[in-house]
Amino acid sequence: MKHKHTNLGQILWQLLLLFVLLVVLYFSLMVLSYTIPSEKIAVNLRYSLETIANETKRWSVMGEFKGTKLDTFTDNLIFNKLSNQEELSAIQAAMWNNGYERYWLGDIAVLRPMLIFISYKHIRYLNIFLVFIVFYFSMTKVEKAISRTYAYLLITMLLLIHFWIFPLSLQYTPVFIISLLGIVAVIEVHQRYGYRLSKMVLLFFTIGSVTNFFDLLTVPLLTFALPWMIYFVLVNQHHQRHFKHNLSETVILGWTWLMGFGLTWASKWAIGSVILKDNSFANVANQIALRTGGKTDEILDAIEIIKNMWKILLPKTAMIILVIWLIILLLQSFKGVKSYQHWLSTTPLLMIALVPFVWVFILKNHNFHHAYFTYRLFIITLFSVYTYLFLNLKQRNE
Repeated sequence: MKHKHTNLGQILWQLLLLFVLLVVLYFSLMVLSYTIPSEKIAVNLRYSLETIANETKRWSVMGEFKGTKLDTFTDNLIFNKLSNQEELSAIQAAMWNNGYERYWLGDIAVLRPMLIFISYKHIRYLNIFLVFIVFYFSMTKVEKAISRTYAYLLITMLLLIHFWIFPLSLQYTPVFIISLLGIVAVIEVHQRYGYRLSKMVLLFFTIGSVTNFFDLLTVPLLTFALPWMIYFVLVNQHHQRHFKHNLSETVILGWTWLMGFGLTWASKWAIGSVILKDNSFANVANQIALRTGGKTDEILDAIEIIKNMWKILLPKTAMIILVIWLIILLLQSFKGVKSYQHWLSTTPLLMIALVPFVWVFILKNHNFHHAYFTYRLFIITLFSVYTYLFLNLKQRNE
């Protein structure tokens, strides 16, 4: 299994060019969306806000199951940012976002054009088709590229985080769509280019960047973890690889995703500061202090926050489902288990399983107040562990 290497300088140059092109694209999309006259979207915007106002904020689709709670509160926030209340120029409005300048709020670039024709309830309706078509397409790709068993395992994980409610909450949709399209892209790139890490580096940078353009810190890590796990299985399923090789690739792709996410975010603050003649970085610094530590009178226990998130993720019925899956994997491993070296070489999966815990320790305030949707982080832990077992217990089709 040979890997084609690309000069480091060439990769860095490609990343820089890609970054510039992506930021220009984001900026252009935001500006174009604000060139739409406010009166063109006024009627459907009003209908949308009325629809949201008539719903209970953060209501659970399935009663006591907190994991099915919708975030209509944030949908309301997003729709309130769609109007250009200060009548700024399109360029200024694109950076100001009605006071939410620290985020790109890429949803605006999609929603403002849609509001010319339809309102929130119809956008939700169309979102049902988007979510389930992308879901079906991506799961089909996983089944063909890896196996039916692994596709069903991934479906189970997505059901545990109640992806079926995402069409009703626009706040949840982007991360889900980006994650699944990221999976499709990983499979396509791997099938086309084989073991060319440079292509994956460009892809994961793009995934991280697009995530930041749309996401409001829901569960951004999913857009790294799910595509990465698919890549990890593709390169390890039928080959014996060295631990160092797997670890180095994991670190490289992780940092690449983080660079795409972080640089895209920083570019928003920088461009916004110049155009608005306002120090966006000061606003960001205040938010970082709040999200990581909480208010001065808050004492947050990360362990208790984590326990609560796991409780939301895994009600008793979910525990039964996970046990059944463990039995299925064990029964399919009738050939035995793979070598000790294979178990060792795939341990980066267990390292990634720990990342959500680190995330919660860093962003205690955010996860304390928004556990009803950030609990989905820990599907990374579950899926990593089950993927580890899948790779190391010999399957029927081997």
